[in-house]
Amino acid sequence: ITGYDAAAPPAYDVQTAYGYGGPLFVGPWDACGKRRALRCVADYLRSTGVVAEFVRCHTHWVDVEALRDAGYATPQVRTDVVYRVGGKSPEDILAEWNRLEGRHLRRARKCGLRDRTGHGGPGVAAFKALYDLTADRVAMDPFYRFDAPYLSAICGQGEGQVQVVLAEAPGEPPPVVAAAILFLGPALAHPHLVGWDAAYSPSRPNDFLYWAMACRAAAAGCRWISWGGGLTNDPADPLLRFKLRFGDGAVPVHIGCRVIDDGRYRALCREWARRNPGRAGTVDRFLRYRF
Repeated sequence: ITGYDAAAPPAYDVQTAYGYGGPLFVGPWDACGKRRALRCVADYLRSTGVVAEFVRCHTHWVDVEALRDAGYATPQVRTDVVYRVGGKSPEDILAEWNRLEGRHLRRARKCGLRDRTGHGGPGVAAFKALYDLTADRVAMDPFYRFDAPYLSAICGQGEGQVQVVLAEAPGEPPPVVAAAILFLGPALAHPHLVGWDAAYSPSRPNDFLYWAMACRAAAAGCRWISWGGGLTNDPADPLLRFKLRFGDGAVPVHIGCRVIDDGRYRALCREWARRNPGRAGTVDRFLRYRF
């Protein structure tokens, strides 16, 4: 934690990488064992100068009660939309989605949209062109703008575990009108990044892409696909409402916030408030000194 040497020298915090985090327990752990393990982690972090710990919790496999027992606050930050794909055919999926969505997909198919897998450099390039177009259109923060080496690196992970899904419209050559990077685990699939060309909106390429991803997840043997959630925890969030059209359930998304060294954490927050008097009464987010 730089710039706060007077308040807490030397100081660190621990955060999971962006996306779903842990801690995850595999095997026959009971509640007491989980609590002891998480408290041992806190003891180790404290010995290395860590002030606070921030984890992003996996929607299916994180034990929220164990986190609370070990001293974490676990606020819900959003709702994720999930859909059961296990054992379903493409037509099964089409039939299950609501009538409005079915109409949109029928329109996409009538317009001749087709899906295919993008391979290697050309597949990554086709995805990146659409993702960049989408990023410009919706004015994405630089944090969400990924370069070609990053995209190539993640698309090269695992045999079939990461797929570039491309939706094409009729043409010669066929234009790619929507694209996604799809993660396929043994039980759960998850779209990592999605982009589309708004010029083709009348043919519903985004709706078609979601159907194609659900079909890929089912074909890969996944039981679920998680679409993610909205940008907020508001049930009226437009992105959440859009994704609910493709789901049959919703799951809460939590974060875990744990103060390891209460004295130094309070000192950091006091120093942040002193430096930001205009914001001190309006920002109460965890790891406040980061904002």
